[in-house]
Amino acid sequence: MLDPDWQALVAHVAKSEAPHLVDVAKSEGLLREDALDAVQDALATLLRFAAADRIAADRDELRRYLVALVRNHARNARRRHHRARPHEPLELPTSDTPESLMLTLEALERTAGCMSTLSLVQRHVIELRVLEELAAAEVAARLELAPGHVAVLLHRARAALARCLADESTPPL
Repeated sequence: MLDPDWQALVAHVAKSEAPHLVDVAKSEGLLREDALDAVQDALATLLRFAAADRIAADRDELRRYLVALVRNHARNARRRHHRARPHEPLELPTSDTPESLMLTLEALERTAGCMSTLSLVQRHVIELRVLEELAAAEVAARLELAPGHVAVLLHRARAALARCLADESTPPL
């Protein structure tokens, strides 16, 4: 059973340091929702750790301990995210017949034509997220946009590209 005084200290530090702890997790590359999860996971780890009441006896020591736990949880979450979506190499057609090369060239021209119909910011989001495979947080930072706005722009750009590519009458660039 954990000491009630220590539990009260943990609760006080968690409440007063929550914004700072979220910032620590975000500095490790997590979005706000994931950062909140990392903070909660760190607090749960702290409470499960049987000897924590002996390690963190005062507020400053407990704060440093929590920051380290949040940083580790954030890094682990980021690593799991990258492992969850492995990048697969692009497979180009292996046939070198003139017909297959012409079809590939026409598809590339149509795609370029459809890309030109997007707004400038949508093109940048597609280029950074899809072609350069940057994380949403990195794209948001580069374009100075909110991560949620980047997600909306990406969704709308993909939908516009799908409609454009499905339209047979779309002229190539």
